[in-house]
Amino acid sequence: MIRKFVPVALPLALAACQMPQAITLPDATGVSGAANPYESIRNANPASVVGEYTHRQPVDPRPWRELNRDQTPDSGAGS
Repeated sequence: MIRKFVPVALPLALAACQMPQAITLPDATGVSGAANPYESIRNANPASVVGEYTHRQPVDPRPWRELNRDQTPDSGAGS
């Protein structure tokens, strides 16, 4: 039991004895306050979530080679 405990406890004990490093916070002086009356307001017009939705009915499966041929551009020669 102790042999399983030592590999876990030893790194934790050594980490606890380490001197704490100074934590520097990022500079937040360039951020304007929330109560700034001169800050511009972003556009609050709601946009449609579904956009231009087109309802499509399910169809029977077709051969995949035919589907690929239908979707390829006509101008290219292909490889």
